[in-house]
Amino acid sequence: MANVVTKTRHIYLLLDVSGSMEAVESEQAVSQLEIARTHLNNFGRRIGEKVNLRSQLLFTVATFSNNFDILLDASEVTPMGFQLPQLSSGGATWFGAALSKTADLILRDYRVRPEESKRQPIILLLTDGQPHGETDEALSKARQKLLGLSGVLSPHVFVFALPPANAEALDGFILGAGECWDNREGMALEKYWDLITELIFQITSSSASSDREIDKAMVREIKENLLAVPGSGIGIYTSSKLRLTDDGVNSAVAIPSTCSQCNGGREKCDGHK
Repeated sequence: MANVVTKTRHIYLLLDVSGSMEAVESEQAVSQLEIARTHLNNFGRRIGEKVNLRSQLLFTVATFSNNFDILLDASEVTPMGFQLPQLSSGGATWFGAALSKTADLILRDYRVRPEESKRQPIILLLTDGQPHGETDEALSKARQKLLGLSGVLSPHVFVFALPPANAEALDGFILGAGECWDNREGMALEKYWDLITELIFQITSSSASSDREIDKAMVREIKENLLAVPGSGIGIYTSSKLRLTDDGVNSAVAIPSTCSQCNGGREKCDGHK
């Protein structure tokens, strides 16, 4: 009987720790960075209870500003979960450098694990700002570097825009089955974090347990199930789609999140599902 190879998916979680993440939420008198750490630690515990963080999912957690630091590499995450240390904020928001270094990590990790155990990696980018302090050329090179990863190396990139960032400004970074969400409903910051960490949990756990590769249909199903829950904040996401331009480069084309056929936002027409 042939040995069954467990296909392992690598998750790269990138958290913005630029200076603006130290902004204090007025109601809780706590910074967004500390709220992020609390929620991500809860996620780190839950995901370890749901799947094996060795054979099914591998996690690398990094922070970025104008620096890029690996907080936890896959070898440091126990099979039962992970917890983040205390975090400090400061500096600018360099998406290009962060994504470029993540592409390097994907290549590094591919070389140290058997090819047959690979599944397309997922990049989860959480940020409260727009690219700041980087040239358009640097951002373009980072996108091209990610696009140059093919086959099982090709990442799905999800972007979670934290207040005051908006999804339209960040849409260009999504790849594969990825999408970009923002807090367009203006919900309380704690509630928004509850929702996005639940989205992350559902995406990562589903991608570990499913026999099929993650795709737009899977993401849509997860999203619809969550948004069907009363009080979940319908409309927090953009309905953006990656299209292939004439020059063969993937670009995100933002389309309105609802239209006249969407029944006032209560439902989604075929074009916005």
